[in-house]
Amino acid sequence: MKKAFVTGITGQDGYYLADLLLKKGYEVHGIKRRSSSFNTDRINHLYQDPHLDNPKFFLHYGDMTDSSGNLRIIQQIKPDEIYNLGAMSDVRVSFDMPSFTIQTNALGVLIMLEVYRTLCPDAKFYQASSSEMFGSSVDDDGYQRETTPFNPVSPYGCSKVFGYNKYIELNALTIATIAIAVISATYSSEVLRASYLAISKGQIEAARALGMNCLLYTSDAADERSSVDLGGRRII
Repeated sequence: MKKAFVTGITGQDGYYLADLLLKKGYEVHGIKRRSSSFNTDRINHLYQDPHLDNPKFFLHYGDMTDSSGNLRIIQQIKPDEIYNLGAMSDVRVSFDMPSFTIQTNALGVLIMLEVYRTLCPDAKFYQASSSEMFGSSVDDDGYQRETTPFNPVSPYGCSKVFGYNKYIELNALTIATIAIAVISATYSSEVLRASYLAISKGQIEAARALGMNCLLYTSDAADERSSVDLGGRRII
C-alpha cells in the first residue's frame, strides 16, 4: 500500500487530494496546526479512529516551519509521495504579515525539501505553486505563459518563487511549456541546456535522444517522478 504525506490537508486542495488518494487505496497522512478551535471541518468525514483495525487516514500535529517535528513525522511514516500544499495563501493578508508569510511559504518549503532529501529521496514530491509568481510580468503580446519571467508583486508571490526555485534546484528539473523533464541520472549542464531548448520547441523525441525522460504534464502528480504546479495554468 502506498503512503502519502500531505501538508495543507485541512485546506480546500488538501481535502480534495486526500479524498482522491483514499479512494485510490492510499494510506494518507497529514499535518494540522494545534488550535483551540476546530479547524478540520473539511476533512471530518474522512476521519478514522486510529485505534480501529487498518485505518487509512491519519492526522499529526505539526507545522511547516518545525524542522524537527517534520523530520520525526516523515521518519515515522516513510511516505512514497509527498504533496506540499501548505502555505499562508491569502495574498492581501501577506502584506500585513510579510515575515510570517516568508517563514511559512519559503522557509517551510526549504525545511520540507531538506527532510525529503535526507529521509526519502526516492519518494515523489509535489510542490504547489501559484500564478502570483508571475505578478506583473507579461510577454510582448500581453499574455502570460509558463515561460514568462517571474516578477512577483506581493510577499506571497515572492515566497512562492523562493519555494519554486529551491524545488527546481534540489531536483535539477527543467520545466517547459507542456513537458516536464525528469532527471533519472546526473547530466552535464550542456545536456540540460540542449534538452531545455529541445523541449521548449516541442521536440520531445530530440530531448529523449539526449537521455531525458520527458513526460507530458498531467494533473495527477502520482504519475510522475516529480512535478510542479504553476498555478494550475495549462498552455496548449
